[in-house]
Amino acid sequence: MAFIRTKTVKGNTYAYLVQNQWTQKGARQRSKKYLGRVFLLEKVRDKPFCSMENYVIKGKSKKEILANAIVITLQGYGFSQKENKLKKENLFVDLKTLEVAQRNGNPAALSLNGGILCTETISRILACRESEENIEGYQLAKCCVEAGLSLPEKLFVAIYEAAKHEQPDGA
Repeated sequence: MAFIRTKTVKGNTYAYLVQNQWTQKGARQRSKKYLGRVFLLEKVRDKPFCSMENYVIKGKSKKEILANAIVITLQGYGFSQKENKLKKENLFVDLKTLEVAQRNGNPAALSLNGGILCTETISRILACRESEENIEGYQLAKCCVEAGLSLPEKLFVAIYEAAKHEQPDGA
């Protein structure tokens, strides 16, 4: 199972998707993907979910509901929405593609709520599907925490319910 690891180089922190490999000399980590420079975000204000809850849940797909949750979360960190993008200084989140990047096009990783919000963690949330064993609910919760999204119960359930109605090949 791959996980996110951060590494500080010359005062800047970077995020990587890594996987453990077992060798004769013991465990070794192998980088699978560069996720971007990590930007530590500080909460500017509390943006209560309850005021936007009905708006968020009205999304037609899991991707739309998740995009709305990201908007509400990042507005609490000082991001402003202009058309289909969230922006703060040199960072932006494209709400159509759900990509997190810097103004120069390089990938970015946002450190918030003890997690890392980046294109990879968003993709992991979108990849979660319902299964007969109901294991995917646990996996969805784990992915949300890993992405730094602290969602109220009703919003989490809305994302989970939307996953039930999606086709296996659509995200």
